[in-house]
Amino acid sequence: MLLLLVGPLAVVLALSLTDYQLGAETLAFIGLDNYVAMAGDRVFWKSLRNTALYSLAVVPGSVGLGLAAALLIHSAARGQAVYRAVLFLPVMATLIAMALVWEFMLHPGFGLVNLSLKSVGLAPHNWLNDESLALWVLAVIGIWQGFGFNMVLFSAGLLGIPRPLYEAAAIDGVPAGWARFSLVTWPMLAPVTLFVLVVTTIKSFQVFDTVQVLTKGGPNKATEVLVYTLYAEGFEFFRSGYASAVTVVFLAIVMLISVVKTRWLDRRVHYMSRVRPLLAEGARHAGLLALAVFALLPFAWMLSTASKPETEVYSDVLHWLPQRFALLDNFQAAFAKAPLLRLLANGVIVTACIFGLQLLVALPAAYALAKLDFRGRDTLMAAVLLGMLVPQHAVAVPVFLLLHTAGLLDSYAALILPWTLSVFGIFLLRQFFKTVPNDLIDAARIDGLSELAIVWRVMLPTAWPAVTAFAIFSVVAHWNDYFWPLIVINSPEFLTPPLGVAQFRNQEAGTNYGVLMAAAIVVIAPLLIAFALAQRRFVEGITFTGIK
Repeated sequence: MLLLLVGPLAVVLALSLTDYQLGAETLAFIGLDNYVAMAGDRVFWKSLRNTALYSLAVVPGSVGLGLAAALLIHSAARGQAVYRAVLFLPVMATLIAMALVWEFMLHPGFGLVNLSLKSVGLAPHNWLNDESLALWVLAVIGIWQGFGFNMVLFSAGLLGIPRPLYEAAAIDGVPAGWARFSLVTWPMLAPVTLFVLVVTTIKSFQVFDTVQVLTKGGPNKATEVLVYTLYAEGFEFFRSGYASAVTVVFLAIVMLISVVKTRWLDRRVHYMSRVRPLLAEGARHAGLLALAVFALLPFAWMLSTASKPETEVYSDVLHWLPQRFALLDNFQAAFAKAPLLRLLANGVIVTACIFGLQLLVALPAAYALAKLDFRGRDTLMAAVLLGMLVPQHAVAVPVFLLLHTAGLLDSYAALILPWTLSVFGIFLLRQFFKTVPNDLIDAARIDGLSELAIVWRVMLPTAWPAVTAFAIFSVVAHWNDYFWPLIVINSPEFLTPPLGVAQFRNQEAGTNYGVLMAAAIVVIAPLLIAFALAQRRFVEGITFTGIK
């Protein structure tokens, strides 16, 4: 934590008081000049405003849809696993690849949205180039990508509610439906609701991928957000001192919002009971089908486009099925024009190494925090919780400088080593370990096992549901990561799947969307298959860890 979290944060604060430029051999102390310049910078204030507006749209949208989906799935008599898997697909899919799908869906001449509007007699629109709409379009993509994650967390919370509470309510004469929901379910969901709101808010303030790929902050700074400003100042204009000042303000805002939400909601969330009644079975499935269409629509359009020859892709008439099936041709063209197998291999190497190192650190740390009594334990746990609030972007500049000094940029080490520590993994496993009976540990000690042996031979075998959940969180985060590889990688042989797909799009003169959609399918397929195989254990792991 000192090397990868506390130290870099201290360096960020120190650099914010200097005129340091990335690559320079000298720097000068300038006090608060960067903050003064920031106060008068219209771009900074516009990016702050845009970030706030984006968050105000994405947080209630993704949390509300996530809760609604979880309730509908939980109350459905059949098809729960199928609905849960379908609605979680946008979370698993590589966001950069899906952003390119959305780009084509919103194409002013040949996209699904405008062709649909044209088919009902409405005028098409240039969605991503309209200053008044571009930010809200990105917010819709953010809701689409995030609500499935919240759905799984709420589902875990619902599974963790003891059945005797409902039985007691029934005995007391509380009718089924919204009354029983408001008196039993909603108060019991309070902890997970608080967790979901805080996590969703932090994630919304970190929006970068869709902005960088689809709009680059335009048009006319209408979609410029804080993380994009941080990236542009630090790694395009090389004004590292000013970028560090932006980072300090960004981090302060994130932590302030998190603290305010936690303290305010912790007192009030138990009393929020204005919810709609549970629906009849047919209405439940109608609602779930509508959410499924929203989740699957970009995937369906991606597959439809990948199946068409180029002449049909750029047709001004809406048709889903190709007149000439060209899926295999587009796959062959994608593999010929981009090193897709190398991208996939890099993704596997990077994510597997990161997860292995994170598990190596998180397991003994979580065990110590959960089961050992030592001086400073509560302080360390508080540091872990505080570390969960620190976005990766906040330490990007000092960690980049550390790797540069060590000569590790543009390598697998640059992609892997900064993520050795996962404070979220420590928290998740610690929550699970607290549920393991102490008698089991005492028996292991009596048998002569050391504390480390207990970690690997006793705790790890019992923690597979939590480890599976952590594995999915870790692999999804780092397989789909675009910000960090964009900064530290230049050589084609080290490109990760998101970075490779983005550069593949840039190499295509005029962008052949059929070939590009085929490449996107190849990149997102491994995660979708992995989740389909591990879905049940993932939900179990979230339930058992106590996040609920």
